[in-house]
Amino acid sequence: MNKAEYLKILEPIEEQFKKLSYEFWANNIDVIISFDSKTPNGKEYQVEINASWDDETNENILVFLSIDNGGWRAYFPVTKSFPKPKN
Repeated sequence: MNKAEYLKILEPIEEQFKKLSYEFWANNIDVIISFDSKTPNGKEYQVEINASWDDETNENILVFLSIDNGGWRAYFPVTKSFPKPKN
Protein backbone atom coordinates (compact mmCIF):
# COMPACT_ATOMS: atom_id res chain seq x y z
CA MET A 1 0.00 0.00 0.00
CA ASN A 2 1.10 3.55 -0.55
CA LYS A 3 0.95 6.49 1.86
CA ALA A 4 -2.41 7.74 0.54
CA GLU A 5 -3.99 4.31 1.12
CA TYR A 6 -2.67 4.20 4.68
CA LEU A 7 -3.97 7.70 5.39
CA LYS A 8 -7.40 6.73 4.06
CA ILE A 9 -7.48 3.77 6.48
CA LEU A 10 -6.46 6.06 9.38
CA GLU A 11 -9.23 8.64 8.76
CA PRO A 12 -12.14 6.74 10.40
CA ILE A 13 -9.84 5.41 13.14
CA GLU A 14 -8.73 8.95 13.94
CA GLU A 15 -12.35 10.14 14.07
CA GLN A 16 -13.25 7.30 16.45
CA PHE A 17 -10.40 8.07 18.83
CA LYS A 18 -11.00 11.84 18.70
CA LYS A 19 -14.36 11.17 20.37
CA LEU A 20 -12.68 9.81 23.50
CA SER A 21 -12.59 12.22 26.41
CA TYR A 22 -9.67 14.23 27.68
CA GLU A 23 -9.87 12.19 30.89
CA PHE A 24 -9.47 8.95 28.94
CA TRP A 25 -6.30 10.21 27.28
CA ALA A 26 -4.93 11.73 30.50
CA ASN A 27 -5.33 8.36 32.21
CA ASN A 28 -3.64 6.56 29.32
CA ILE A 29 -0.56 8.70 28.70
CA ASP A 30 2.21 6.53 27.23
CA VAL A 31 -0.11 3.50 26.94
CA ILE A 32 0.07 1.94 23.47
CA ILE A 33 -3.21 0.87 21.91
CA SER A 34 -2.42 -1.57 19.12
CA PHE A 35 -4.48 -3.70 16.77
CA ASP A 36 -4.11 -5.63 13.54
CA SER A 37 -6.65 -5.66 10.74
CA LYS A 38 -7.11 -6.28 7.02
CA THR A 39 -8.36 -4.15 4.18
CA PRO A 40 -11.37 -5.46 2.21
CA ASN A 41 -8.94 -6.86 -0.36
CA GLY A 42 -6.97 -8.77 2.29
CA LYS A 43 -3.94 -6.55 2.86
CA GLU A 44 -2.83 -6.72 6.50
CA TYR A 45 -1.88 -3.72 8.57
CA GLN A 46 -1.19 -2.73 12.18
CA VAL A 47 -2.27 0.47 13.91
CA GLU A 48 -0.68 1.89 17.05
CA ILE A 49 -2.14 4.80 19.00
CA ASN A 50 -0.60 6.53 21.99
CA ALA A 51 -0.82 9.85 23.77
CA SER A 52 1.71 12.07 25.46
CA TRP A 53 1.71 15.44 27.17
CA ASP A 54 2.11 18.25 24.67
CA ASP A 55 3.51 20.83 27.07
CA GLU A 56 5.44 21.13 30.29
CA THR A 57 2.32 21.92 32.32
CA ASN A 58 0.88 18.45 31.58
CA GLU A 59 -2.41 19.95 30.49
CA ASN A 60 -2.58 19.53 26.74
CA ILE A 61 -2.33 16.12 25.14
CA LEU A 62 -1.13 15.07 21.70
CA VAL A 63 -2.42 11.76 20.35
CA PHE A 64 -0.32 9.92 17.75
CA LEU A 65 -1.55 7.31 15.26
CA SER A 66 0.76 5.16 13.16
CA ILE A 67 0.07 2.48 10.60
CA ASP A 68 2.30 -0.04 8.86
CA ASN A 69 2.17 -3.43 7.17
CA GLY A 70 4.62 -5.21 9.44
CA GLY A 71 7.24 -5.32 6.70
CA TRP A 72 9.77 -2.63 5.88
CA ARG A 73 7.05 -0.03 6.46
CA ALA A 74 7.27 -0.84 10.20
CA TYR A 75 10.56 1.09 10.18
CA PHE A 76 8.87 4.08 8.49
CA PRO A 77 5.18 4.01 9.48
CA VAL A 78 2.67 6.49 8.15
CA THR A 79 1.69 8.76 11.03
CA LYS A 80 -0.92 11.32 12.01
CA SER A 81 -1.61 13.18 15.22
CA PHE A 82 -4.27 15.34 16.80
CA PRO A 83 -4.39 17.56 19.89
CA LYS A 84 -6.65 16.92 22.84
CA PRO A 85 -6.79 20.20 24.77
CA LYS A 86 -7.87 20.30 28.38
CA ASN A 87 -10.88 22.65 27.89
